[in-house]
Amino acid sequence: MSVIQIYFDGGTIGKRTHTDGGDGYGSWEACWNGFSKKASRVHFAANIFGGKVTNNVAEYLALTRGLEWLQSIADKHDYHVHIYGDSELVLKTLSGKFKLKAAHLRPLRDRCLELLAGFGSWQTEWQGRANNVRRFGH
Repeated sequence: MSVIQIYFDGGTIGKRTHTDGGDGYGSWEACWNGFSKKASRVHFAANIFGGKVTNNVAEYLALTRGLEWLQSIADKHDYHVHIYGDSELVLKTLSGKFKLKAAHLRPLRDRCLELLAGFGSWQTEWQGRANNVRRFGH
């Protein structure tokens, strides 16, 4: 089984807290078999997400966009997806180590899980913020 590594990061534009929001942005990169596909600073408009994009919403959206792109791989069942990020909330709620209490994040988590179900297997791994800064510049 081949391994696909996917890295993701997201955040808010302007206000820098978890509960206040405005527009958001996200980046992701997928790497496998010497190939890399990256999308940096994808804009998430607040008016689409109930008037605000929080850091957690942006993190989930960045990962979702990367996973949706991976759906274009023909034989997904032959891949193990290794997800790297600096959002403990996203990583631990995906893996079931944390219960997701925020109702507005559940559809985003569920979409990620739906996309991941199409692959042979998957796992999450936390990495420090500095790794995302080096990879994405934010």
